[in-house]
Amino acid sequence: MTGKGRGFISTGRDRGRKGGAPEYESGRSDSFFQKVYEVARLVPYGRVTSYGAIAEFLGTRGSARMVGWAMNSSYTEAAGIPAHRVVNRMGVLTGKNHFGGPHVMQQLLESEGIKVDHDRINRFDEIFWDPVKELQPEVFVRFKDKDIGSTARKPKSKLKNH
Repeated sequence: MTGKGRGFISTGRDRGRKGGAPEYESGRSDSFFQKVYEVARLVPYGRVTSYGAIAEFLGTRGSARMVGWAMNSSYTEAAGIPAHRVVNRMGVLTGKNHFGGPHVMQQLLESEGIKVDHDRINRFDEIFWDPVKELQPEVFVRFKDKDIGSTARKPKSKLKNH
């Protein structure tokens, strides 16, 4: 079964498939996609994060590609998801071709004051927003796992050295 907006896993066999949609694996991924969208909605205006940072925040380190597929499918969501604020770990606009034109992602970022040269964000380290470091510990509770196993990130203690 194939299509967009559902839980997909890239198998490597999807490269030639129309729309590049990977094969459907299970309904469990829907929950993961929703969690990715919730984190993406938290990225502040004028800041960017990476696929890997979102994956790490969700406790699924190593699933950056799956976060990318979620971003690619985000246009199916009714509520706006600022997918243009999610880039690769080097600040490269790797998802730019999924915005209806090769320059739309760059234009959206530049409208927020983010400078982009040759598909790469200038001063990436300065404007990078890391959800693991920048969200309050209470936010982690919202992402406590219901469907993706025991891999969801647990809340950090407010007390240090305890």
